[in-house]
Parts: sequence; structure tokens; C-alpha cells
Amino acid sequence: MPSRSSKTGWHLLASIAPKAKIPMLLFEMSALGARFAITRWLISVSGIILMTFIIDRLVTREKKAAIYRKHGAGY
Repeated sequence: MPSRSSKTGWHLLASIAPKAKIPMLLFEMSALGARFAITRWLISVSGIILMTFIIDRLVTREKKAAIYRKHGAGY
């Protein structure tokens, strides 16, 4: 059964968060309008957070530790 580690989840979120693409948001605001750009950005960020929690639930504590050991993360 997968274990839950919020610390690991937030580290994963931090690594995925740049996908939110702030420069793209600014371009979309000027080209497509603020309403569209903000709506798309909120949906994207919500998806990133949802994926973080799903992955955190699916990956076991042992598997996470092995990943951190392999990649040298000091968590």
C-alpha cells in the first residue's frame, strides 16, 4: 500500500511548478485577454497540484527513498 509523505509531495510540486509558465501567462493576457489567460493558468496550476498528490499517493515510501538516493537529493 502506498505511503503518504507530504514533504515528498511538496518537493515534487516544486519541481513541476515551473510548468505554470508565467511568461506565457503575460503573453496570453496581451494576445487573448486576461480572462482567458487567468482561467487557463488556474486550471494548469490546479492540474499540477492534483498530479502531485496523486503521484505522492501512488509511489511508496521505499521507492521515494530509492529515487532520492539514486539522484543524490538530501531530503
